[in-house]
Amino acid sequence: MVLQINPYQPYQVKLGLPLSFQQLQCLTQLYQPIIGADAVSLYLTLAHQPREKLNWTYRTMHSRLLPVLNMGIGDFNQARIHLEAVNLIRTYRDEKSHDDYTRQTIFYEMQMPLSVEHFFKHPQLSLALFNQIGDESYYGLIRLWKKEDLGQTALSEITLPFAEVINAKSENFRRSELFEATEGIQFQDQYSNFELDEDNFQDRFDLSFFYQILASKQVAKELISQAVLNQIASLSQFYELDEEAMAQVVKLAQSPVTQQIDLELLRTYAAKYQYFKKREYYDQLVDQSVKASHEELANLKNDLKTNYPSFTDQEIEIILICQQMNPSEFLNQIKEEAGGFATSSEHYYLKELIEKSRLPQAVLNFLVYYLIVMEGHANFEKGRSNRLANEWQQVGLSNPAEALEFLHKQRLFKEKQSKIKDKQKAQSSKNNWTNKKKYQELVPSWLKEQQNPKATSQENASSKPVETNGKNALSKEIDDDSIDKGAKPSSQLKEEEIRKRLENLLNKGED
Repeated sequence: MVLQINPYQPYQVKLGLPLSFQQLQCLTQLYQPIIGADAVSLYLTLAHQPREKLNWTYRTMHSRLLPVLNMGIGDFNQARIHLEAVNLIRTYRDEKSHDDYTRQTIFYEMQMPLSVEHFFKHPQLSLALFNQIGDESYYGLIRLWKKEDLGQTALSEITLPFAEVINAKSENFRRSELFEATEGIQFQDQYSNFELDEDNFQDRFDLSFFYQILASKQVAKELISQAVLNQIASLSQFYELDEEAMAQVVKLAQSPVTQQIDLELLRTYAAKYQYFKKREYYDQLVDQSVKASHEELANLKNDLKTNYPSFTDQEIEIILICQQMNPSEFLNQIKEEAGGFATSSEHYYLKELIEKSRLPQAVLNFLVYYLIVMEGHANFEKGRSNRLANEWQQVGLSNPAEALEFLHKQRLFKEKQSKIKDKQKAQSSKNNWTNKKKYQELVPSWLKEQQNPKATSQENASSKPVETNGKNALSKEIDDDSIDKGAKPSSQLKEEEIRKRLENLLNKGED
C-alpha cells in the first residue's frame, strides 16, 4: 500500500554523512534521469535540514517543507515514492505518536547514493537509465566515467604501501580478537537490497526450463555467470519476458567469436524484444480493461439515475467525465471546447485550490465546468473560484452529484424568493392604486363647480323657487334663450354678446 502523506503530518529526518562531490555528480547525472528533478530536490533538501541532535533534524510539519520545495503535496508524494524506489530514503511511520494514522509522525532515513561503478553494475538502475536516456547517451556516460589509463611509457610508480606509512604492530592475538568480534554479525549494507533474491526469482522464473531452452540453442550453461544471471532476472521482471523470450535474448547477446554473453547487448535486445512479442495477449488485456471500465461506468450511471432522478442525461454525463479526469486535463479540455485555451495563471489558481482545499478532484472539475460553461466566464478566476470552493467545502460536498444537487436547490430557492418578491410588489401596486382612487374621490364641492359649471347651474336653478319678476325671471329667460340656440354657458360668452342680449330683453319688456 502506497502511503499518502498529508501536509498536517510532522516529520523528522535521520541524516547520514555529508555528500561528496562525486556523489553529487552521480545523483544529478545518473539518478536524476530516472527519478526526476523534484525527487532530487527533495533529497537534497532533506539531507541539509538543520540538526537538532547529532544525526537528527528538528521535528516539524510537512506544510512548512512544501513552500521551500515549491511543490504541492501530490508532487511531494510522487517525489518521495521515487526516492524510496531507488533506495535513497527509507520512510517509517510512528504508530505511537497518534491514533489517527493521518496525523502520525513520519521518519525519513537518508541513504547514500551508489558509487558510479555499483550504479552501472546494478541491473535495475542501469537498465532504467538506459531506457530513459537512450543507448547513445548511456554509452557516452560510461565513457565519461571511465577511469583513464595514464600509460606506462615514462612513468615510474612511487606509491608507498600501507606498512611503510601506517605504524601498526603485528600482534596475532589482537587479530584473532578482532576477527571474533565481527564473526557472525550482519552489518548494514546499502547495496544489500540490490542483490538477487534467488528464491523469489526461481518462484516466477523456471531456471531449469530456461537452461533446457539454452541447450537447444547451443548455449552452454557454464556461460551464464552470476552477473549475467542477475541481469537476466532484472530484464525478465522489467520487460515481463518469459523463459523462452529470455533464452532468445541471451542467444542474440552471445558473441560469435568469444561465445561470451555481452551484458550491454542483453539490455539492448531485451528492450527491442518487447516489440516482437505476441500482441494477442495484450490486446485481450486491453479489451478486458475497456470492458470492465464500461461496466463500471454503466453501474455508476444507473446509480446516479436512481439516486438523482431529476438529473438529465447530459448532467449525468458531465458528472461521469468529472470523475474520470484530473483537474489540469479537465481545465484544458473545457477551455478548448469553449474556443479558448487554459493560461498558466488558471493552472496556478487550480493548483492552489487542489493544495489548500479538501474538496475531491472530481468536485473541483465540476467547479471548473460550472464557472466556465454554466456561468459563462471566459477565465477560471481566483476570487470567484475560491469563494465557491470555500462554500462547497463548508457544506461538505464530496462528489459532483452532490454539487449539482446543491446548485439545483440554490436555484429553486432563488426562484421561490423571486416569486414572493413579485407577489409582494404586485400587492403593493394594487394597494397604491386603491389609495389613489380613494384620494381622487374626496374632491371639494367648489372644485366640482369649477370643473362642471353647466351641471352646477342646472342644479341651482332647480333648487331655487321660480320668480316671475325681477332678476330671477331675467336669468331664466337668458338661460332658456341660450339653451335653445345651443350657445355656450354664460360664463364663457363674451362681454359684448351678453350686453346685446340684455338690451333685447329689455326692449321686449317695454313693448
